[in-house]
Amino acid sequence: SDWSSDVCSSDLFPSHDRSFTRKGLLYNYFASKESILLHLLDHFVAETTGLLNPNNDDEITNDEMGRFLEELIQSMIRQQDLWKLYLQLSVQPFVVDMVKIRISQSKPLLMQMQLIEKFFAERFENPHEEMVIFSALIEGFIIQYLVSPINFSGGNTAFFLNRVKSMILIEKKKPDNTPNH
Repeated sequence: SDWSSDVCSSDLFPSHDRSFTRKGLLYNYFASKESILLHLLDHFVAETTGLLNPNNDDEITNDEMGRFLEELIQSMIRQQDLWKLYLQLSVQPFVVDMVKIRISQSKPLLMQMQLIEKFFAERFENPHEEMVIFSALIEGFIIQYLVSPINFSGGNTAFFLNRVKSMILIEKKKPDNTPNH
């Protein structure tokens, strides 16, 4: 469900003229700015966790990662205001620190991070660097789409998604640790 409707209908997000309305009402639902941010983070985690490893086993397959990427992009397209808010907040230093603390205190988040690391380690010679490239591509696409969606008309979004998939959805390394690409 849409987080805005769960909390306080349209009062939480920008109205048609992009201004926030009735911000004071937020504190009827949240104790502080930090609790708003943590709720937003929890919403993103809940939305993506089930997509990334739907069968809750000990690995992320190429099929699961492919569906995750598709759903992530669709979520961004459906909930642009929410993603804009998330991006605006995510560049604030205190938010970055808060997210790091939240991840370190959450067993499900730590497990997801380990599964993602395992996914890349099983496929790439330099998994950490590949994860950074992957994250930068996804974040860059999301920023570009949210700032200028007109540039992604027609098949541009599908092209991007297919290109990213071709880069990361590769076979696992052979037992002798050589990549299969």
